Amino acid sequence: MSDKSKAILTVALSIITLAGIFLYHGISQYNLLMLQAIEQEETRFHARTTSLETVTSGLFTTQINNMLQPKSKIGSAFADRDREKLYTVTLPLFKALEKENLYFKVMHFHLPDGTTFLRMHNPDFFGDNLQSIRPMITAVNKSRKRIAGFEIGRHGPYYRIAQPFFVNDAFVGVLEFGIKIDQLLEAAELDQSGRVASYFLGREWRKVMHQSDHFKMKQFGEFLLNTHDNSLYKKLSSKTNLSIHINQLELDDKIYFLHTQPIFKNYRQQVIGGITVLQDVTNLIHQKNSYIAQMSSVVLLLTVLCLSILYISFNKLVGSLEKTQIKLKETVFSLITEVEERTKAEARALEAQTEWEKTFNVMDDMVTIQNSDMRIVRANKAAYDFFKAKQGELEGKKCYEVFRGGVQPCPGCPGIDTLQDIHNHSEIITHKKLGKIFQVSSAPLVDHNNETRYLVHVAKDITGQKKLEEELLQAQKMEAIGTLAGGIAHDFNNILSAIIGFTELAKTGLKAGSTAAADLDEVLLASKRATELVKQILTFSRKGTHKCQALEPYFLVKEALKLLRASLPTTLVIQEDIDLESGTIWADPIKIHQIIVNLCTNAQHAMEEETGILKVSLTPRVLSADDVSRHPGVSPGPFIELSVSDTGCGIDQQTQQRIFEPYFTTKAIGKGTGLGLSVILGIVKEYKGLITVDSEPEKGSTFRVYLPAITQKVKKSAETDTAKPVPAGVERILTVDDESIIIAFHKKILSHLGYTVTTMSSSEEAYTAFKNDPQSFDLLITDQTMPVLSGSKLASEVLSIRPDMPIILCTGYSSTLSEEKAMEIGIKKFLTKPVDSHDLQKAVRSALDEKMSVICCSNNT
Repeated sequence: MSDKSKAILTVALSIITLAGIFLYHGISQYNLLMLQAIEQEETRFHARTTSLETVTSGLFTTQINNMLQPKSKIGSAFADRDREKLYTVTLPLFKALEKENLYFKVMHFHLPDGTTFLRMHNPDFFGDNLQSIRPMITAVNKSRKRIAGFEIGRHGPYYRIAQPFFVNDAFVGVLEFGIKIDQLLEAAELDQSGRVASYFLGREWRKVMHQSDHFKMKQFGEFLLNTHDNSLYKKLSSKTNLSIHINQLELDDKIYFLHTQPIFKNYRQQVIGGITVLQDVTNLIHQKNSYIAQMSSVVLLLTVLCLSILYISFNKLVGSLEKTQIKLKETVFSLITEVEERTKAEARALEAQTEWEKTFNVMDDMVTIQNSDMRIVRANKAAYDFFKAKQGELEGKKCYEVFRGGVQPCPGCPGIDTLQDIHNHSEIITHKKLGKIFQVSSAPLVDHNNETRYLVHVAKDITGQKKLEEELLQAQKMEAIGTLAGGIAHDFNNILSAIIGFTELAKTGLKAGSTAAADLDEVLLASKRATELVKQILTFSRKGTHKCQALEPYFLVKEALKLLRASLPTTLVIQEDIDLESGTIWADPIKIHQIIVNLCTNAQHAMEEETGILKVSLTPRVLSADDVSRHPGVSPGPFIELSVSDTGCGIDQQTQQRIFEPYFTTKAIGKGTGLGLSVILGIVKEYKGLITVDSEPEKGSTFRVYLPAITQKVKKSAETDTAKPVPAGVERILTVDDESIIIAFHKKILSHLGYTVTTMSSSEEAYTAFKNDPQSFDLLITDQTMPVLSGSKLASEVLSIRPDMPIILCTGYSSTLSEEKAMEIGIKKFLTKPVDSHDLQKAVRSALDEKMSVICCSNNT
């Protein structure tokens, strides 16, 4: 079979199938209409008979209740067995019931033995006993309770109500009411479109041996049908099965549905009969058959027409299909290419998502994505690691619940501002509970309506950075203090130089042991102490030279406490226990000073409200091998013990294990960097010493630093060497200083020794004078810090003209020029202010003699 034939056959079968479905649907609709008509017929009849039965029962019930009243004349007459009186008093009621209810026919009075006492419709017929044929009367006599139901009597089937009759609580008989069945059927036919008849079981009919010719009954198997002289019912075949609910019959060239409903029940609720309705459905059947014929013709015509059109257009369709097939192939190829591109795009998107997730999780900062309620919907690995949470535990929680365990957003949270104005924001937030400082940034993720859908929250831990910034700020402060201290030292040393020099000059004109000489000695002693104080300031500001040397630390402790006393509150009591013979150590005085200051500062911070006792002691100690066993690199032997105690809050055991860690601190933010004790530990380890701490909460703390002692002795600060006489001279000296009092002092001292002294307060003028006549001077003494041309610059220019020129450089403080650099330039002597007369005389003579020595060696050569 060709493809064309297959296509035509397929279309034909499809049309026939669709037509068959449509035809089947139409037939089903007609069947449904017939079924609805049947149901409506049965519903109307059932409602009618039920209504009549209910109304009749209610009517009789009302009359029975009236007749059973205690003072009822009917009851009295019945109890007295006065038939005529009973008839007389009951007759008005009987007539009224007949008038109100056309179907009412029966009203009987029966005696307790089953004998009929009075029939209201036939008062002359009484005295017959009904117990054998009327089981309802017998049942009421026995049970003495009201019963109702259908029952067949001598005059045919009735709906009966039997009521026991009591007078003064004494049972006197049975009152019976009844409606004839055929009268009920007549009432039912008023609402029916078909003819109605009743049927009964043959065995029930034969119980009463009914002989009346009034009832024309026709036998249908076990059923007896009352035809009511209806010609249609008479034409029914005796083979019609009344036990079938609906029978379809043809009578007089018409089609009927015979409905059968078993609705007649006796007082025992046993079915004894029912109703039949003969419904004419001829028109419905004809309509159905006509519909089938018409639809079949239409389907046949449409099939032929469609197949003809299909055959004619098939050739064109085949051509179009071939073209379409070509286009389809092109489209398929294009789709395949597009699918491949989409697959690649999806792979790239998946790869990008994977890369994004990797990036999201490898970021060191804590990143969370939050909804508009600040509830976390996603968190990166850094966040989980920081909070030590299991995967999925952070999602669903609000940001501030995780970071601070609160019910309100963190103060200053930038996320609040981002949600309000849809812009990026950043703030620094301190979380005291976590002991951390975070740089918190927030950015909105908006939807197509430019509304914030999610919030990107980035928390960068900048605790270490902040501490470094604080340390840098502290260092900058110290540098500023050092710069200030350097300037002060320069000016102060100039002043001290003048004070010491002129005091020494004044002393030379006095007798030894005089009061004035003694007073001037005190001035010199105070000036020396001032000199040491300036040196201490430079040491404190770290502007001094950092070199290890043999020193006795007691002097550094005393000087450090003097400096601290000025900065500590007066409410703190400082107790000193300094052993002046504690020993000597090899160390950098600056670092020892740093240890003392840091320990005392920590002690101050530990005492709340700045009240308490700060005790500092310095004593010699000898540590055994057991004492140093826990400290690797420390050897037993003599040590100097520096002890700093406070009466502060104390430190618990757990905290003591971490106090020497860098950046660990229990102080409030801004009150410490956490580096003090770690720096002290580093210095102590560098000097092969050890540090211990004894502390209990609320009982204060004691820090003990042990530094190895050496046997070498050091001159005490207060000691001075006896000045030996310095030889005089006749050389020409040029002295330059921007302080007039200094050059005045130099001129007076050196002139007194026989030197020719030329003084100048400007380094530029001095250079000009020397340049004009380089051989006019034998020695140059210059200050370092001067306007325009510094001392080192002046020395370089002079040496460029005359390399053999001896030069002495004096400085109160210089941050750029050290003694080593001065020697490299060619300067012979480097003096630190204040310079006393003895040191100045020795330096001048030494420089000149060194020059002469060089000249002599040269001549000998």
